[in-house]
Amino acid sequence: MPGKRGPKYKSRRTDIEIEHLVIAERLKGLNRYEIHSILRPRLLDKTPSPVCIYQISKRYNLNRLKAPMKEEKRKIIKEEA
Repeated sequence: MPGKRGPKYKSRRTDIEIEHLVIAERLKGLNRYEIHSILRPRLLDKTPSPVCIYQISKRYNLNRLKAPMKEEKRKIIKEEA
């Protein structure tokens, strides 16, 4: 039987260091587009796309804002305003 065509399982997964950066920003209550714009200057060529950021947050069950995350987001908006 011929082997399966296409990428192998987990061969294209994002680096664990980048995942930790995404998780840290997500816990602040930022959405995927805000995380992308924050990480772009830091990582340059390895910046994950907004879709990839969504997949990471979904994998770690962070795709819904919880009450503490909403409070952190409000705090950040207050400081910027």
